[in-house]
Amino acid sequence: MLIRMRVLLVQLLVLMIRTMVLMTQIIVQRIRTIVQRIQTIVRRIQKIVRRIQTMVQRMVARIQMIFHIMLQTIFIYICDFLSSYFVVGVATSSGIARILDVHHITKTDYFLRIHLFFPELSLDWSTTSCIEIQIM
Repeated sequence: MLIRMRVLLVQLLVLMIRTMVLMTQIIVQRIRTIVQRIQTIVRRIQKIVRRIQTMVQRMVARIQMIFHIMLQTIFIYICDFLSSYFVVGVATSSGIARILDVHHITKTDYFLRIHLFFPELSLDWSTTSCIEIQIM
């Protein structure tokens, strides 16, 4: 009778261990599914963040281009105004300079051509030296 009870106790212990193992397996499986769901959510969030980053980069590039064009346009208007109405003084005692024109070279670069006139060297604007300044 005592041996039988011991055997029953051992069987009960084995059953308890098996149920504990099964329960831990179930818990581990649930944790795995939760982790997989979290990973898919994180991947979706990463995709959304990448899309937002590219959109922001494109918007910044467009805004920079618009400001660049605005500054170039303002510069051209200023140069046109100066070349139409003013003779610009040069740092020498006898020389004067005149902004002749602004020519468009590429989309981003403009050249400002300045004619220097020194009365002691020449009396004609067409024979004077020319300086070109590149505006980036």
